[in-house]
Amino acid sequence: MFPEFKLREGWATVVCLLLMFLCVAWAIQAADWTEGLPILQGVVLVGGLVGIVLAKSHAPNRMAHLLSVLGGLTWAAYLTSGVLGRAVGLSGQAAVVELEARLEVLPLIPFTKGLTANNYVFLFLLACLLWVMAYLSAWAVFRWQRVWWAVLVCGLALVLNINYAAANLTGYLIAFLLFALLLMVRASLAFYDRQPA
Repeated sequence: MFPEFKLREGWATVVCLLLMFLCVAWAIQAADWTEGLPILQGVVLVGGLVGIVLAKSHAPNRMAHLLSVLGGLTWAAYLTSGVLGRAVGLSGQAAVVELEARLEVLPLIPFTKGLTANNYVFLFLLACLLWVMAYLSAWAVFRWQRVWWAVLVCGLALVLNINYAAANLTGYLIAFLLFALLLMVRASLAFYDRQPA
């Protein structure tokens, strides 16, 4: 399933892509929507690396996507339950059970007056969304060679965050655009190097 791991796109492509992900995570963290946002850095880094490994493998698309979904849910739940456990004084398995109990009320919110999701449910869902963003962006670059798709998906997440945040996050947008430009240049060079003369 994972034969010789070749990275024809080059490691600079990986670094630029991961830095793009981090710009999005850091901007969300700087917006200070809730506590525990630093876990998003770990979410995008692991999600991006999983996306790269699965995209470069010869695994069938459905199996790769299923592995990513399972890995993303597990990783997001692990990190979120850690934040929840530290906040309420629970450890390990008890924190996971508490997070599960809080997630169980999520489908009932639209039908129950006065019932709302708490910050830990929001953090878990945000972590899952950023995992999907990182995984699909890495897949687009390394399986489909569609760098623009990755830039647009990450850029949309960043712009939405900047639009609603109270803080000035322009620096994150500038850094994101720089890394996106470097990624496009590097990926284009790698693509043209593979073209037959």
